[in-house]
Amino acid sequence: MSDWKEVLNHFTADAERRMDELRYRMHYQLGGLGPVKIVTYRGYGSPERLYLRGRVLEDKRIPEAEKNDKLWDNLLNTYKRLESDEVPNARLVARFQGAEQEITADEEGFFEVWIQPTRPLVKDRLWHAVEIELIDPIPDVQRLDPVKASGEVLVPPDTARFVVISDIDDTIVRSDATHMVKMARNVFLGNAHTRLPFPGVAGLYRALFNGVNGKEMNPMFYVSSSPWNLYDLLAQFFNLHDIPVGPVLFLRDWGLTDEEMLPL
Repeated sequence: MSDWKEVLNHFTADAERRMDELRYRMHYQLGGLGPVKIVTYRGYGSPERLYLRGRVLEDKRIPEAEKNDKLWDNLLNTYKRLESDEVPNARLVARFQGAEQEITADEEGFFEVWIQPTRPLVKDRLWHAVEIELIDPIPDVQRLDPVKASGEVLVPPDTARFVVISDIDDTIVRSDATHMVKMARNVFLGNAHTRLPFPGVAGLYRALFNGVNGKEMNPMFYVSSSPWNLYDLLAQFFNLHDIPVGPVLFLRDWGLTDEEMLPL
């Protein structure tokens, strides 16, 4: 990248960070912090330690997509997702098997944690739940109702024979990632019901997960160039079509960064 582009990207990213900080301070001072939520993204680990990632956001009460949603509903909900209001530098605590670890989110509300089990994991269990609770800031409207979320962490069981790593975009679901207009239409006007998997994909991935004897529980990992803001749509899409779920890697934070003006 040329020097002038690097300087411009750095300048615009810094300006966005400052605007986010100003917006958060003004919002908090003028009306107080509204309801917030903890979003967890499926993690992975080993019997020795578990990794979980998530984000703290203001709760915009986005409903789960329905079959009869209109284009306007999809557009409005997508806008709410992409125009997320993060809670910067939030303090949280992660809990698993009685162990606790305090963590701090970054300026975009993202957090990650590695936590060690205090006793052996259940051997025939693929997913393990890590509880996350918000410590600070606590909105006034949620003082009496702790803000919590449970995050799922995948640990390959002894029955697993292999690991599957698959792209999502134009492999499981048509995204038209190389065609800007078509991709934008899919993202902004569609929902988890309107996006369909390629024929045979769901059955193939279930067979890979189940293995030869039907009980292998082979771990599934996925990669995508979609933004983290659309994670809930991907999760609902997988559930609707009975595709084995797994950690989604390499999702991106759409916005201004030091490397890109708008990573599409």
